[in-house]
Amino acid sequence: TGHCYAVGAEATDRQDNIYLGNTENIAATDFPDIFSYVALGHIHRPQMVGQLNHVRYSGSLIPLSFSETKDDKGVYQLTYTGAHLEDVTFRPLPVFRRLKTIEASPDDAEEKLRRFAARREPGLTPWVEILVEAESVPPQFDMTLRELGAELGVEVLRVRLLRRRAGVLEASLDQELEELDVREVFRERCAAFETDEAMLAELEQSFIELQEWRESDPQP
Repeated sequence: TGHCYAVGAEATDRQDNIYLGNTENIAATDFPDIFSYVALGHIHRPQMVGQLNHVRYSGSLIPLSFSETKDDKGVYQLTYTGAHLEDVTFRPLPVFRRLKTIEASPDDAEEKLRRFAARREPGLTPWVEILVEAESVPPQFDMTLRELGAELGVEVLRVRLLRRRAGVLEASLDQELEELDVREVFRERCAAFETDEAMLAELEQSFIELQEWRESDPQP
């Protein structure tokens, strides 16, 4: 078994906990022939690596984020004759809790949430994220959607506002802390105060020095 990022592995779109720069650190052919089967962890999507049948990512047993809702979750069943691997078969796992991403505008978000709830299948309470493309939303907009979801029997875990700037969609509103990089948060805060580039570079350097000092001397 190994927990690493192998060359050629395909991570889910928003699985951003790979390695710095998404740098692959091992190839499937690097594993010696003494291993009849190599079960890898870290990548959430089950898959074969390097077109080698005996080198695979097992994948996560359940979706760990909304970006993984379209991935097949399951386990690999290995068939051996003595010490020889005869076959690898993927066995899908049942889905007990539906994860759903709803893309909407401020005007139709409630209606789309109602339509999804009306199609609810048996199982645990569905978890929903709502992506709203707009420059702004009414006050308490996210709370309104959460309360509506509770009435409809679904749980709205987060509402994200997507702003289109210079042709690029930027997400804000209720972003998960674990998705954020400390320095990126600092840059975003500086940008909110319209800090010019020269000043931003100086402030960021000072911030990095303070961060490194704090990490090297954690005592209060």
